[in-house]
Amino acid sequence: MTFEHVFADLGGIPANRLTDPQGLAGLLLAAANAAGLNPANPPVVTLGPRGVSAALVCHGGHVAMHGVPEAGLCFADLAGVSGALPQRGLEVIIKRLGADGRAPARSRDATHPPGGFMNALTPYAAFFMRLAVGGVFLLHGVSKFHGGIPATAALLHDIGFPFAIVFAVILIAVETIGAACVVLGIFTRFWALCMALEMIVAILAVKLPHSGNIELEGLLFAGAITLVALGDGPLSIAVKLKHSS
Repeated sequence: MTFEHVFADLGGIPANRLTDPQGLAGLLLAAANAAGLNPANPPVVTLGPRGVSAALVCHGGHVAMHGVPEAGLCFADLAGVSGALPQRGLEVIIKRLGADGRAPARSRDATHPPGGFMNALTPYAAFFMRLAVGGVFLLHGVSKFHGGIPATAALLHDIGFPFAIVFAVILIAVETIGAACVVLGIFTRFWALCMALEMIVAILAVKLPHSGNIELEGLLFAGAITLVALGDGPLSIAVKLKHSS
């Protein structure tokens, strides 16, 4: 789901069109109708010493205006969830106010948030975390896979794990199949939870008893828990399959 959002600074508006409460209320309703927005409450228009404010709260959006009658200026703001057409509502406001259109309308949506390039990367946090966490686990898993189950089982047996062969198979599966799934974005939360549990065991059963450093395990645990919270995220196989179905 995305948000459609348009706003404009309008000028050259006759003062009487910004001082008519009933006219502005009707304009809000007309703009909402043109934008495909369903009003949730009656429009509110307030005249004060610093101009006029008018707003209409809608289901999944809004129409708002702030004007300075004596200067012939008005700021119009319309927004709605995907499917709304706020640009059409803005066109109704411009036409009825008789604005000269000197200030062009600007628009944005949820896929292009304000704040520059870095903020635009925010929705992809899960993708970058999947690559980092899944990639590290996969490197260790490939190494264990080439070493074989007996070697991994022997390592677990030396640590004191019961059923070492069973746990060796589970460990290799998490660090190969699970890691590959995390990188691709398939059942990310499940595999990330398995990875987080593995790191807890590694810290408590291996590192701390031998006074070892836990920086890597701690980072991988934090990354795995983050993926449990974020899920597959964008640029994942799961998202593509969902969109194609």
